[in-house]
Amino acid sequence: MAVHHVEMPAEEWPEPADLSSTGDCEPYPVDAFPEPARSAIWEYQSFGRQPMPMVASSALGQMALAAQPLANVARNRHLVSPISLNLMVLAESGERKSAADKQFGRAVRYWQDTERDARNPEHLRSLAMSKAHQARVDSVRKKLTAEAAKDSAEADAECTRLERRLVDLQQNPVYVRPLPVLTYEDATPAALQYAIATGWPSCGLFSDEAGAFVGSHGMGEDTATSLLALLNIVWDGRSYNPTRKQAATAELRGRRVSAFLMMQPDLFPKLIERGARNIGFVARFLLARPASTMGTRLYVEPPADWPELDAFDAAILRLLERDLPIDQTGPDQGHLMRLAPPVMQLSERAKRVFVEYHDSGERAIGEFGELANVRDVASKSAENACRIAAVFQVFEQGGAGGEIEERHMASGVRVAQWHLAEARRIFFDIDAPQDIVDARELSRWLSTRAPEMTAKGAPLVDAAGEIPVREISRLGPNPTRDQQRRDSAIAVLEDAGHLRRCDSGKQKRVKINPKLLKRKAS
Repeated sequence: MAVHHVEMPAEEWPEPADLSSTGDCEPYPVDAFPEPARSAIWEYQSFGRQPMPMVASSALGQMALAAQPLANVARNRHLVSPISLNLMVLAESGERKSAADKQFGRAVRYWQDTERDARNPEHLRSLAMSKAHQARVDSVRKKLTAEAAKDSAEADAECTRLERRLVDLQQNPVYVRPLPVLTYEDATPAALQYAIATGWPSCGLFSDEAGAFVGSHGMGEDTATSLLALLNIVWDGRSYNPTRKQAATAELRGRRVSAFLMMQPDLFPKLIERGARNIGFVARFLLARPASTMGTRLYVEPPADWPELDAFDAAILRLLERDLPIDQTGPDQGHLMRLAPPVMQLSERAKRVFVEYHDSGERAIGEFGELANVRDVASKSAENACRIAAVFQVFEQGGAGGEIEERHMASGVRVAQWHLAEARRIFFDIDAPQDIVDARELSRWLSTRAPEMTAKGAPLVDAAGEIPVREISRLGPNPTRDQQRRDSAIAVLEDAGHLRRCDSGKQKRVKINPKLLKRKAS
């Protein structure tokens, strides 16, 4: 659409005040990704036209899901962590979140379906044997209860025999061989904990509409803290032995869980209200709130094939098809599929990159520091950089092994640094009053979109830089279509020197600061 250039009178205007100290979203460092992920991201985004951070996060989530059971990463000999990643993208409805997630999840879904079909006969056999074993246990317990009620030497002898039989049965359980379930969308804390503890040892909480997660029964006021704490435990890779009395329980040990949640921005504050920040849940996430691409995604024909995405799928499948590093030393002899991944150390050069990033972040979270308002997220950023570096290297070489190279550590830092800057930007907006947030959005619209628009064949913004207030209500950003919020935003922008009121008779009008238009044009 042609831009209607506005001729502004040469009158004195103040310099428009900056309503946001954090700036706009920086370009996502896609070039930091290893091949073939990098090319796959570019290939799909050039067709789907979703915001680049959303597409890249979709790819990174799948990479972490495939790589996480194969390795741990050590920052030093005491600080060893999983390489699982938690990602969260805040995007409006209509941003094609599901399409991006579906495209990069092709290999995971294919492997899961194929493996479930192949493993199902053995799973059913083990399930039947487990039920038969439990029936024997129940039968012995019933007989033991009956004999214990008798007062005779024969009954005492029978009790002794039954006790030995019960001990033998309980010491030799029959384990159900789980079927692969690599992703969950929402669940209560108890159900999710049990599924992770007894199911496939590597999985993820993945949702392209995480409103279902935020609004699920598991996120009710009474259970929100339990669910968020559980997800913290699995991100840390810690063991957990629940003590509930009214639900099936199992010890959580040797499991790896990543998370990739996409939700609308207005749901994020609700997550914070339910304790997600206080409990450290949000601090573990790589956050993104990319600028919308809606309105620019003109139709293009899909390509005949996806060579780069096919290569990405092949790399993911190569990781999924590797033997899992199962701990065979416990009493279960590996039947519980508890992971014991090898530890990847940082090379000497990679360690220097890590330390430099860690220390720069530590200095910035002090009182009055640049990152003081996101010190919770910043305190985890260096660890996330190590995890990303390990995922990149495992993905590139097709498995664990060797030290983390300097180039992967540097790439991990770039990606983690981008997400940290995003967290700062997101929380700056969350902490701002509503009228400031609305004013920012209205200012962007007045200086970028409105000059390109027409109303009844005439430019929406006239040659003098004026626009009727009613057109803001009709065509402006959604929040400012409400009269009260519109007027509050205009008042903020007037105080900030972004516009002036220039009513003409009964018609309410505003005049845009020409310096604001020039600033946006440059």
